[in-house]
Order: sequence, then structure tokens, then C-alpha cells
Amino acid sequence: MKILMINTEFNRGGAAQIARILFQFLNKRNEFECYFAYGRGEKVGDEKAIKFAYLLEVYFQGLLTRCFGLQGYGSWFSTRKSEKFIFWKSYIETEKEYMRKVILYLQSE
Repeated sequence: MKILMINTEFNRGGAAQIARILFQFLNKRNEFECYFAYGRGEKVGDEKAIKFAYLLEVYFQGLLTRCFGLQGYGSWFSTRKSEKFIFWKSYIETEKEYMRKVILYLQSE
């Protein structure tokens, strides 16, 4: 089973600590493939923890929110980066499943 956890930060805050502990616990088990997407803070060395926000976009988003009251309009690149990751992972898994079915079909003949 694949799990994607999304939080603002990876290392700071109560919700981040709970999510990080759960993420590490699930990755130790072989039945789960768990990823952690976060936007702020330092980049983590774990390959399954993905930082998707850019610092400049975080400041631009803050400016848009404080000056104009626009929330969610300043993170275009971060949104595209996270969408690419999600769709790429699901595409690869779909492709693997298709190839597995083809191989099983060919072996049965």
C-alpha cells in the first residue's frame, strides 16, 4: 500500500513530529511504501521525504496573503512540483502493474 503524508514541515512542530514518527514507523514495515511531502524547513536526507516548496515562493505567498488577502495563489511552482511527483509515482506503478500482467499472461500460454 502506498501512503503520501503531507505536512508543512518535517522537523518542527507537534504535528510534524507525530507525522514523522508515523512515517518512520511505516517505512520500517515492508507492507507499506510511505512518502512524506513537506514545504518548509531544511532538506532531509531521506529519499522518501520530498521538499516541494521553494523559499522565494513562501515569501511571495506571505506577501500576497498580507497585502491582498490572496491565499494559495503564490505557490504555482511548488504545486506543479508536487503534482509531478504524485502523478509520476502513480504512472510508474500503473506501468509496473501492466507489465506484470503481460508477463503473467505470456507465461500462462
